[in-house]
Parts: sequence; structure tokens; C-alpha cells
Amino acid sequence: MSERKYELQSISDLGHDHHHSFHVIKLHPLKSPIDKEYHRHDYYEIMFFEKGSGEHIIDFHSHKIASHSAHFVLPGQVHKLKRGKNSNGYALLFSEDLLLKSNNDNSSLLNLPFYDLKFANNLLLNKEDYKEIAELIEKLIKEENSKKDLAEMICGAYLTLLLLLLNRICRASGAFSENETSSGTFLLTGFKKLLEQNFMKNLKPGDYASSLNVSTGHLNDVIREAHGKTTGELIQERIILESKRLLFHTDLSVNEICYKLGFDDPAYFARLFKKHVDCTPKEYRVKSRK
Repeated sequence: MSERKYELQSISDLGHDHHHSFHVIKLHPLKSPIDKEYHRHDYYEIMFFEKGSGEHIIDFHSHKIASHSAHFVLPGQVHKLKRGKNSNGYALLFSEDLLLKSNNDNSSLLNLPFYDLKFANNLLLNKEDYKEIAELIEKLIKEENSKKDLAEMICGAYLTLLLLLLNRICRASGAFSENETSSGTFLLTGFKKLLEQNFMKNLKPGDYASSLNVSTGHLNDVIREAHGKTTGELIQERIILESKRLLFHTDLSVNEICYKLGFDDPAYFARLFKKHVDCTPKEYRVKSRK
């Protein structure tokens, strides 16, 4: 394994005939099971399974591929799909650009409950919900292939509708309390976006608060109410997640990972990692690969 294999893939890497902001792939039944390599990409991906079998590993958590289910993959998450031969459905790939072009606001995406830090990446659907989603995706595919004027904006509108539908299904499933689903304020949205952009710079809570034009204490209060954790804890958790990805999926040394994540002191980085994972980075690499 190397750093190169771990680079983010983009929608444009799929081929020149695809839009740069979205693409839909039909998942047809297979003659034999497919076991893809670990990879990650810079776009959002939602996989819908009409019939399912196999396993989907997302950031070290295993999810069963069940019939009438949806799996959600965030940009940067490392995942591996082991799809059974009888599984079928759709893979919807899109970037924030598509939503920005269609409604000038990506907060609808960042505030969806299934992209919250607490969500388990997969959601079971009933037959009626899956049928409604499949019909909407078929319209999106038809529009994507039409190459007509405003096709991309119309696809963005279909995507927004699809995300709102999933939001409603997710809320109705009881996966989140009303307090949790209503906590996606402008401040939380801004923090989530800033964290993804800057966690490798090893910024402090005050740096994020300053960028959001609020006090450190106010930002901490809002985050604690929504997530039950401090701003600093969320920052550290994001750094630890990335370090686990790099330890497992690349051959970078611990020191190289330390510097890549914005730390100057490898000893401090090792202590921080052990505090969260209960073992040293080297021990984690050996144990996780076994």
C-alpha cells in the first residue's frame, strides 16, 4: 500500500462522458460476487439496494448489504464493497457543486441526519419508499442522458428532492430525536464544513470560532448541545479518524502521518492517539491489519 493508492478519486476519473458534479450507476446482478479494493473519493455517494447480499465496510465498520437499504459514504471516507452476485440497485454520486448550482445552498446536505457524526451510514427502507426513490432516480438518469439545456440544474433539483425524501424517511425511522434533527443550525453547518477543510492544519477551537465570527465559548455550547462533546473533542476525533485511515491504508511512517496531520511533535501525536484508541499508532497498524 502506498500514498498514491490512497488519493481521492473524483467523478471526472470515471470517464469523459460523465458530468463533473454527478453520475448515476445502475448496479446490475452479477455473474459472480465483486470484492473491490479499499478506496476513497471527494464526492458523496449513496448506494440503494433493491436486492442485497454481501458486505460494505465504511471507515472500519461493517454494514450488511440488505434488500431495500441505502448506504451513505461521505467524501474522504475509506470504504470497500463486497457485493453479492444477486444484489442490484443504484449508486448515486454527486458533489456539493450540483446542489449549489440548483439551489445556491449546500446546508440542506450538511444538515441531513444521515450525514451526522452519529449516524451509522446505512438505512433500511420499506418497499414503498424504495419504489418512490427508484422512480426518482430513473428520472434523474433520463435527464442526465438527455444532454438537453438546463439538464444539470434539473438533475440537481431531482437530487434535492431525493435528499429531502431520505431526510423524511430517516426522521420517521426514529434514528434521531427531534432535537438532534433540528440542531443543524447555520453555525453547526459552518463548523462541519470548516472542520473538513482544515482538520489537517491542527487548528484550535478558537481558530474555528474566529472564522465563524463567534466566541469560543458560544461555539462550544452549541456543539455540546448538539453532540454532547466539546469543540476540541470533535476536532481531535476527526484527526484520530484520519490517522487510523492512514495507518491502515497506507505505508506512511508514524512520523510522516504526524507531520501530514499538522503536528510538530511525534511523541505528542502518539500520546494523543493512545488516549483515544488505547494503543500506540504502531500497535494499531499491526493489530488492525491482522
